[in-house]
Amino acid sequence: MNGNTATTDQLAALRHSFDEAFAVPPQLREEGLEQLLLIRVAGEALALKTLQVTGLARIGRILPIPSRIPELLGITGIRGTLAPVFDLAALLGFHPGGAQPRWLALTCGETQIALAFDQIEGQIAVSRTSLYEHQASSAREHIKEVARMDHAVHAVADIPAIVEAIRRRAGLINSNKE
Repeated sequence: MNGNTATTDQLAALRHSFDEAFAVPPQLREEGLEQLLLIRVAGEALALKTLQVTGLARIGRILPIPSRIPELLGITGIRGTLAPVFDLAALLGFHPGGAQPRWLALTCGETQIALAFDQIEGQIAVSRTSLYEHQASSAREHIKEVARMDHAVHAVADIPAIVEAIRRRAGLINSNKE
């Protein structure tokens, strides 16, 4: 099996697994479980809550645009619309891992934002009792929880907080609370 076939098969399996998480109406989902997408960002293990992401896509062509926001990589076309692409590692304060991002996590909300990351490792359902509050440092302010899974611990990125920070930096929302 060549690399392209393996990637295509992996992507199909992940799409199926991701779609299955939304196939059951929310009131019928098993209580107490959280679906997590396991990824790598700058070489570090990270988790995203699947309910905070609308989809995944392979990175295609990204058109660089001038911006005062250094984490903005540019814009790309996804599913017939344009979306700004941000470097998730830079937004989280991770040191570059050397690998170029290959994937995009698409955010929920009125304006879809694409967050670029390195690698998909899989998807897992964990008990909500396996999620622990994390005292975020200023460098890792968007990591508010960690998930304990078997013999591993993954930081859980807070996607709504990341989107709010992007919107605030772009001047789309007032940074002063009224």
